[in-house]
Amino acid sequence: MKYRAFLAIYPSTEIIKLLGRVLADLKGSSIPAKWVEKQNLHLTLKFFGAQADDRIYDIEQVLEDVLSDFNPFTLRLKGVSIFPEGNPKIVSADLDVSQELTKIKRTIDSEVSNLPFVQGDRRSFLTHITLGRISSQLSEDHRKLLSNIVLDDVWEVGSVHLMESDLTGASPNYSVLQSYQL
Repeated sequence: MKYRAFLAIYPSTEIIKLLGRVLADLKGSSIPAKWVEKQNLHLTLKFFGAQADDRIYDIEQVLEDVLSDFNPFTLRLKGVSIFPEGNPKIVSADLDVSQELTKIKRTIDSEVSNLPFVQGDRRSFLTHITLGRISSQLSEDHRKLLSNIVLDDVWEVGSVHLMESDLTGASPNYSVLQSYQL
């Protein structure tokens, strides 16, 4: 069996509620986007792509070794933005870059790069939680509405999750393959 796998951090219940209220407001706007379901909100640390059972096992072992060296840490929401510049495709809740998150990301990337079937990231790492995928051009009013959303809240990250993504339905369905306590 193959798994479409990624490594994720899930926001706290309070942050998910806050982002759920933001999403409810955005869904009521005229912004042309497909909005993420509240239960699917997460920060992706690493995308592994489609991997067979034995490869998932190897990834799990590396992650267990790496993540056992880290302690819980705090993340802070800092606002809403769109990217990439020019012709944006993503609406995101942005996070402050924390030293702990940066260290975890670098360590994971370094260690899993020793697995011959794991590819490096194609894009630079942006600390964000995807809220929606933009389907057509944004007006200046849409851009202004998004830039005026204020987010300033923190949560403690106590675990990281190896996830499977099933894209066969109308929206992605995520399930936990393995959890790692920090």
